[in-house]
Amino acid sequence: MGHPNPTIIATDHWMLNAVGVPDAGVEKAKDEIGSFMRRKPVPLIANIIAESVDHFAKTAAEIVKLYPDILEVNISCPNVEDEFGKPFACSAPDAA
Repeated sequence: MGHPNPTIIATDHWMLNAVGVPDAGVEKAKDEIGSFMRRKPVPLIANIIAESVDHFAKTAAEIVKLYPDILEVNISCPNVEDEFGKPFACSAPDAA
């Protein structure tokens, strides 16, 4: 999903980013990461999002099989509360 382009607007003094959380799903991510890792010009940070702890675990288990350099877990998207409830980062026990 994410926001429609343009998602980044820049001037000489500032930059505004509204990428959102584009998510085509694990299978699409596996295709894209697999393709990138074959040529791997730079280290890869794979960022995952999910709506539950269980979904985070399942998504992470699939993505780590592709050996990204870093797995970033996005638990703090501030603009999904209407759809998914408070972000995990709002609760120390949930974020742990």
